[in-house]
Amino acid sequence: MVQHEVRNVSQVAHKVAELTNTRVMRDVWKGYMLMYLRHRAAGKCREFLSDSPAKMRRPVKIDENLYGEAHYGSETLIHILCKRILDPVHYDYSDIKVVIKM
Repeated sequence: MVQHEVRNVSQVAHKVAELTNTRVMRDVWKGYMLMYLRHRAAGKCREFLSDSPAKMRRPVKIDENLYGEAHYGSETLIHILCKRILDPVHYDYSDIKVVIKM
Protein backbone atom coordinates (compact mmCIF):
# COMPACT_ATOMS: atom_id res chain seq x y z
CA MET A 1 0.00 0.00 0.00
CA VAL A 2 1.22 3.47 -0.88
CA GLN A 3 0.48 6.08 1.78
CA HIS A 4 0.61 9.82 1.15
CA GLU A 5 0.47 12.41 3.90
CA VAL A 6 -1.05 15.87 3.61
CA ARG A 7 -1.23 18.62 6.23
CA ASN A 8 -4.80 19.81 5.66
CA VAL A 9 -7.94 19.02 3.71
CA SER A 10 -7.18 21.58 1.01
CA GLN A 11 -4.02 19.68 0.08
CA VAL A 12 -6.03 16.52 -0.67
CA ALA A 13 -7.04 17.78 -4.14
CA HIS A 14 -3.47 18.63 -5.06
CA LYS A 15 -2.15 15.27 -3.83
CA VAL A 16 -4.90 13.43 -5.73
CA ALA A 17 -4.08 15.37 -8.91
CA GLU A 18 -0.41 14.55 -8.46
CA LEU A 19 -1.22 10.86 -7.99
CA THR A 20 -3.49 10.91 -11.03
CA ASN A 21 -0.76 12.51 -13.09
CA THR A 22 2.01 10.18 -11.99
CA ARG A 23 0.13 6.88 -11.81
CA VAL A 24 -2.86 6.99 -14.17
CA MET A 25 -1.36 9.02 -17.00
CA ARG A 26 1.56 6.54 -17.28
CA ASP A 27 -0.85 4.11 -18.91
CA VAL A 28 -1.52 5.43 -22.43
CA TRP A 29 -5.00 3.89 -22.65
CA LYS A 30 -6.07 5.23 -19.23
CA GLY A 31 -4.66 8.65 -20.12
CA TYR A 32 -6.65 8.59 -23.35
CA MET A 33 -9.79 7.67 -21.40
CA LEU A 34 -9.27 10.56 -18.97
CA MET A 35 -8.95 12.89 -21.93
CA TYR A 36 -12.17 11.40 -23.32
CA LEU A 37 -13.96 12.15 -20.03
CA ARG A 38 -13.25 15.87 -20.33
CA HIS A 39 -16.58 17.74 -20.58
CA ARG A 40 -18.42 14.41 -20.12
CA ALA A 41 -17.90 13.80 -16.39
CA ALA A 42 -19.94 16.57 -14.81
CA GLY A 43 -22.10 17.40 -11.85
CA LYS A 44 -25.15 19.65 -11.73
CA CYS A 45 -23.21 22.89 -12.16
CA ARG A 46 -19.59 22.12 -13.05
CA GLU A 47 -17.49 19.72 -15.04
CA PHE A 48 -15.16 17.46 -13.08
CA LEU A 49 -12.63 17.28 -15.92
CA SER A 50 -11.96 19.88 -18.59
CA ASP A 51 -9.34 20.91 -21.13
CA SER A 52 -9.31 24.42 -19.67
CA PRO A 53 -9.38 25.87 -16.15
CA ALA A 54 -11.53 28.80 -17.32
CA LYS A 55 -14.92 27.68 -15.97
CA MET A 56 -13.63 26.02 -12.82
CA ARG A 57 -13.72 27.55 -9.36
CA ARG A 58 -10.58 25.75 -8.16
CA PRO A 59 -8.79 24.00 -11.04
CA VAL A 60 -5.97 21.54 -10.48
CA LYS A 61 -3.74 20.76 -13.45
CA ILE A 62 -3.44 17.01 -13.99
CA ASP A 63 -1.71 17.02 -17.36
CA GLU A 64 -1.40 19.17 -20.47
CA ASN A 65 -4.98 20.13 -21.48
CA LEU A 66 -6.45 18.21 -18.52
CA TYR A 67 -7.74 19.99 -15.42
CA GLY A 68 -9.81 18.70 -12.53
CA GLU A 69 -12.25 20.67 -10.39
CA ALA A 70 -11.14 20.70 -6.75
CA HIS A 71 -13.77 22.99 -5.22
CA TYR A 72 -15.48 20.26 -3.21
CA GLY A 73 -15.30 18.96 0.33
CA SER A 74 -12.84 16.13 0.83
CA GLU A 75 -15.50 13.41 1.03
CA THR A 76 -17.25 14.62 -2.12
CA LEU A 77 -13.94 15.03 -3.91
CA ILE A 78 -12.88 11.47 -3.11
CA HIS A 79 -16.29 10.14 -4.21
CA ILE A 80 -16.12 12.04 -7.52
CA LEU A 81 -12.55 10.94 -8.14
CA CYS A 82 -13.22 7.28 -7.41
CA LYS A 83 -16.71 6.74 -8.81
CA ARG A 84 -16.92 9.28 -11.65
CA ILE A 85 -13.33 9.46 -12.89
CA LEU A 86 -11.14 6.49 -11.91
CA ASP A 87 -13.77 3.72 -12.06
CA PRO A 88 -14.74 4.53 -15.68
CA VAL A 89 -11.08 4.23 -16.76
CA HIS A 90 -10.74 0.95 -14.81
CA TYR A 91 -7.96 2.23 -12.56
CA ASP A 92 -7.37 0.17 -9.40
CA TYR A 93 -6.90 2.70 -6.61
CA SER A 94 -7.21 0.21 -3.74
CA ASP A 95 -3.54 0.55 -2.80
CA ILE A 96 -3.62 4.37 -2.41
CA LYS A 97 -4.17 5.88 1.01
CA VAL A 98 -4.22 9.62 1.71
CA VAL A 99 -3.74 10.52 5.37
CA ILE A 100 -4.44 13.98 6.78
CA LYS A 101 -1.88 14.74 9.49
CA MET A 102 -3.25 17.14 12.08
